[in-house]
Amino acid sequence: MTPGHEPAMSPFLHKNHPYHPIPRAFWMLFTLLVVWTVALGGFAVFRYHEWSEQALGVQDGRILYQAPDTQEMRGGLFATFYASGALQEPLESRIVPGQLSYRTEHEWGQLPQDQALGARLTGWLEAPGAGDYQFIINVKEGARVWIDGTMLFDDWDTLSLHRDMGTLELPGGLVPIHIEWHNRTRNGWLGILWQAPGGTWEFIPGERLRPDPHVGRPES
Repeated sequence: MTPGHEPAMSPFLHKNHPYHPIPRAFWMLFTLLVVWTVALGGFAVFRYHEWSEQALGVQDGRILYQAPDTQEMRGGLFATFYASGALQEPLESRIVPGQLSYRTEHEWGQLPQDQALGARLTGWLEAPGAGDYQFIINVKEGARVWIDGTMLFDDWDTLSLHRDMGTLELPGGLVPIHIEWHNRTRNGWLGILWQAPGGTWEFIPGERLRPDPHVGRPES
């Protein structure tokens, strides 16, 4: 290079060249776009979280009620777990999904292991048609079951595995179901099977259950 002579700089690298490909205005616009995108995304996440809590009825981190019935709401019952078999001192509430066959080590696995526990499960049972339905309950240690306002099973003091049968006439469509269940030895099980008119025996499937904490205990 000749002394005193500076090499020519490409106009595309010179920040003050009038034809510089990335002028300052572009960077300002790009920065505003990024800020707007982040703000919009944060607002969307906040609104989704707020909507989800409203749909589930969450207050102070606890689920209080379930959203109105929709197709997506099928698949289980709403459960409140208690610190005693007397169903006092609620510990937590959540949806227990799936068919009506529960084991304490699964459904109660995250709850205290050194004390007796109880649960109240509520919701709606969808009967595919009107007629006489047969039911079988297998329970250890104790449970009470109301369907359509009628106490179908009262097996509260059965420490060993107990089996009972019952028949109930149901209309077609949704009927309330309310279950109380307690366990003192941490190895309990609750399973309810049904046989619809003209059908076969099966555990009440999850798609026939819809969670709802507002289904109260019937008087009878």
